[in-house]
Order: sequence, then structure tokens, then C-alpha cells
Amino acid sequence: MNVDNSTSVEFVETMDLMVYPNPFKDFVKIKFSKPTNYPIQIDVFDVRGRLVLNREFPPSGLITVSMDRLEDASYIIRISSGSDEFLKKLIKGNN
Repeated sequence: MNVDNSTSVEFVETMDLMVYPNPFKDFVKIKFSKPTNYPIQIDVFDVRGRLVLNREFPPSGLITVSMDRLEDASYIIRISSGSDEFLKKLIKGNN
């Protein structure tokens, strides 16, 4: 993934949630401040921008995403539900 710092695109997080633990070992939990009304889409990307995990969950207030098959590395998780989106950097490591 190449980053062009000359653009003025700004990402605005539109979801109020917590992703933990970070760093993680086998899974992350995602706790929403209020339950979602729409299905939850989870996309995880490696540092090169490749999609390495893609899951969908029914509407919920708390989900657990298994990531035990991912190698120890840094990732970006994109969480979306309806028109709301959230991005976060995650680190998988032996903790």
C-alpha cells in the first residue's frame, strides 16, 4: 500500500467502539457503545494492503473475531455497519 501524503482526504470515524486486547494473540473483541442495527462487516488488511480476513456478523453489541491463523505482524482492521465505519491498527504478537 502506498500512502500519498499530498492529498487532503480525511477519514472520520463514525462508530463509538473499543477493540481489545491490542496487542492480541488469537482473537480481538469489539465492544460497541450501543448495539448495531445492521450486520457488522470486519475486514483485516496486512501492511501491504492485502485483505487477509473478511467476516460478517449479525447486529450486536459485542463480537469476538478469531485471528489465530494470522502471523505475528501489524494489521489494519476496518469495522463497518450500515454507513458507519471505524479503522484501527492492531498488532499480533506473543503477549
